[in-house]
Amino acid sequence: MASDVQTVLRQVPEARPRNRGRRPNLKLVRRGLNLAIVLALGPSILMAVAGAGVWAGLMDWTEGFAAFAAWASPRLALATVGVGVLALMAAIVADFDRLWLRALMALSISATTIAGYVWSQAAPPPEAGAVERPGLAAEK
Repeated sequence: MASDVQTVLRQVPEARPRNRGRRPNLKLVRRGLNLAIVLALGPSILMAVAGAGVWAGLMDWTEGFAAFAAWASPRLALATVGVGVLALMAAIVADFDRLWLRALMALSISATTIAGYVWSQAAPPPEAGAVERPGLAAEK
């Protein structure tokens, strides 16, 4: 039965279903989603490279890790959240049934990175009468 339908569709071009709505090129959207996933991994890779550079003695703490981890990495993470939202919108427009997992990965990786930064910056309130360590007072 299926071969009969395929034979008819080959013989009668008007019988073929036409895609009236213009859909984006799925290959291009997939590449964009893959790029969004790689960008979402960027802040974590940047932190790992900065930590390894300080550990190996290639960078000083203030120039290396502080510049990369404390300044550049959170800004890159905020940018990747925007890229993740754009990836989700592109997946919805193109073909959500095929591309939902890639869009979800791009958005969830960057959102988890931002949540990690927020959690690391949340410090408990200082206790009354707490004594500061002498090393911390000299660094400030």
